[in-house]
Amino acid sequence: MTKNCATPYRESLIRLIALRLRYRRAYSNPSADVTDLAALLSEVEAAERDVERYEQKYAHG
Repeated sequence: MTKNCATPYRESLIRLIALRLRYRRAYSNPSADVTDLAALLSEVEAAERDVERYEQKYAHG
């Protein structure tokens, strides 16, 4: 029997994808504030680091 639980890697990857989509939408919104875009970009960068960390952890198992 297999569990359908999201691994930390999968959760971080989903979070990264969602943040990238949010950033893309916000960037194309003419009323988006530069400060909000910068904050969102910081979140994207942090999520990218999380994904890289989990990739290294699970790749070297």
